[in-house]
Amino acid sequence: MDIFFTIQTDDPTILQELLGKPSDNCRSIAIPGIGQLTLENRRLEKSFVTPETLTFALAFASGVSSGILANWLYDKLKGRKLKLLIEEHEIRVEKTEIFAIVDRITRK
Repeated sequence: MDIFFTIQTDDPTILQELLGKPSDNCRSIAIPGIGQLTLENRRLEKSFVTPETLTFALAFASGVSSGILANWLYDKLKGRKLKLLIEEHEIRVEKTEIFAIVDRITRK
């Protein structure tokens, strides 16, 4: 199962936070106990407000709990200035909001 999410940010460290050590070839990383995170698209905007849009696919097995997924994503994004869209729904970077949508997606 996959969850697709998009981050719009001017934070130059967010990609390293999600994928680890920066590399031009690093588009995917295994997340122990969770699954695989893949950078699907990276677009630089010509706007001073939101200069970069990153789209990810988080693949996970059906046995992984929505709480583990939501906590992992929240821990990576908390305290950062960004706009988060999960499955095209804008979500505040708060544990309860992330959990609610991840839980809804994993129950499909």
